Amino acid sequence: GARVQRWRNALHAGRIHAPLPADWSQAWDGSAPLALPGGDRLELVGTDAFDTPLRVHARQGGERLLLPGRTHHHSLRHVLQERDVPPWLRMRMPLLSDAGELLAAGDSIVSARMAGWLHARDACLRWIVVA
Repeated sequence: GARVQRWRNALHAGRIHAPLPADWSQAWDGSAPLALPGGDRLELVGTDAFDTPLRVHARQGGERLLLPGRTHHHSLRHVLQERDVPPWLRMRMPLLSDAGELLAAGDSIVSARMAGWLHARDACLRWIVVA
C-alpha cells in the first residue's frame, strides 16, 4: 500500500492512491464541499457558490487553458510540469470546466477567467488531498 519513487532528483514516499476514474464527472455549484473519488475534497471558500454549476472531472489529456497575464493558451501538461506538480498528484487532480473551457486544475492552476471571478469575490478554491 505504499510507494517509494525518485522524482526530480529526490526520493518520495507515500501511500498509493488510485487516480480519478477517467470517466468520472460531476456537476458542482460550490455551495458545499465536493467529495472526490478516493477521499479528496474540493471546496469553494469565501463565497456562497458559483454563478452556474461547473463540471468537475478527471484529466483526459490535451487540455489547454489561458493563464492570468498571458495572451495564449497553454497545455495543462506543460503547466503541471513547469510548476513541479508530482505525477502521483496529477493523476488525482480534479479539473473544473464550464462549457468545455478549462477553468482550474486543483486549486493552484487557475485560468484567467476563474482567477478574475475568484478575485472579484475575495474567494479561492481549496483542494484537500488525503495523505
